[in-house]
Order: sequence, then C-alpha cells, then structure tokens
Amino acid sequence: MPDFTIECYLENRARWHYNYSVLSITAPGVTFLKDNAAQAQLLARKVNDQLFESSQSFPQALGAFACLPLPDVKAAIEEARYCLDELHFEGVGIYTNYDGRYIGDSFLDLLFEELNGRKATVFVHPVTPIPEPTILDHVSSSVIEYTFDTTRAIASFLFTKWRTRFPDIKVIFSHGGGALPFLASRLALQTTCEFHGGWDYDESLEVLKTFYFDLAVKTSAPQIAALTSLVGTDRLLFASDYPYYPERLFKLHEDGFNS
Repeated sequence: MPDFTIECYLENRARWHYNYSVLSITAPGVTFLKDNAAQAQLLARKVNDQLFESSQSFPQALGAFACLPLPDVKAAIEEARYCLDELHFEGVGIYTNYDGRYIGDSFLDLLFEELNGRKATVFVHPVTPIPEPTILDHVSSSVIEYTFDTTRAIASFLFTKWRTRFPDIKVIFSHGGGALPFLASRLALQTTCEFHGGWDYDESLEVLKTFYFDLAVKTSAPQIAALTSLVGTDRLLFASDYPYYPERLFKLHEDGFNS
C-alpha cells in the first residue's frame, strides 16, 4: 500500500498544473465488510468524516466523493444524504459490481432514485470481477480486469436503459471508460437486436456519450485519441490515480496529453 498524506499529494500536484481535485476511496472501499452491515456503515461514516476533515483543511483545493456502505442500499442512501446535505460533498463513489451484480441491476434503483432527484454526481471505480480471472499469480487483476469491469458496468447501464430511468445523474467512469472506445459501436449494435428491444443504434451511441470519463492511467496518445473520437473533449476529466500511479510514469501521462 503506497504511503499517502494530503500534504505530500498537494506538493506533488503543484507540479502537475491543476489546482482542484476530488478525493475518493479506491476499491474495495468498505465492501470487505459485506457480511457485517453495521461495521460497514460505521467504517463508511468514519471514512467520510476523515475525507471531510481533509477537504476542509484545504477548501479551495480539495473536495470529496462519499464512500457508501453498499451493498446495503438503505444504509447507502442514509450515508449519501449525510454526505451531500451535511458535508456538502461533490458526489458519491460506487464500484462497478457488488458480488458480481453490476450497477445497472435493479438492486440499486432506490439509491439511484435518491441521487437522480438530487441531480447528484456518481463516480464509478472498478473492482475485480467475480469470479476473479487469473493470468499469473504476480499480475494484479487491476492491470487488465479493471479495464474490462468498467466496460461491463457501462454495458449494464446501456442494456438496462439506466439512463432513461435516471436522466439527471452525472456519471463519471474511471480509467477512460475502460475498453468502451473500442467496443461502443459493438454495444450499440447489440441493442438493435430484437431480443434487446430493437433500439436505435444512434440513440444507443448517444447514451454512451452522456457519461463523463476520467483519464487516470490513460497515458498514451492512441488511448486518448480513441476516447476523444467517441465523446469529444468536454466529457473528459483529469485524474491522477495518486498514490497508486508511480510518479516516474507521469511523464508518459504528460506526453500522451501533449500529443
């Protein structure tokens, strides 16, 4: 686990030429406590209070996305209300799947109804799929599977007509939307099949373009070019993946943007 302090982060950030960022909790959040809902709710509250304390120490420089005690939807709604109403967070953070149930699944509908009514922002970070594929024991699942689990989550939104039901939620997918730039046309084409409802191809593509995408670990010109050709530049957000992204690789990130 990399070392992290707010002060160190802000010191490094000054060299990366951006002056405001939103803190969030990476995977697995509090989901490792899924069998103890009370403990998960308690830890989520402690995490959010710490995020609030950190952001308030530098209010012109930092915001926060709430950590939610999912898959307990009732507790997640309660925590979202606390963070949005009392702590005034920028939005909430969720993960691509919960025990193999992707976020387009109806089990999250009550949470999304709450967030849609608030026109809230939802930040989606990937987790390892269930069951976890293994290439080599020493290769982290995040190297490959985070990319594809993000894509699965986006597909789950598309195929369940999630955007039609929750039009007012701003959604940010991490890591450039995974493999979406390469699979968008394939996904949209699939929705035109009769057993998927026979939707309009162009309308499905437009749904995919309603989402925002951060550029964490999107380091190369081909990656960025593919994403901008799909959604343009106004849907892209800078992200550092700090402290997990090695500082020595930031030159690659910078070169990718400049090219």
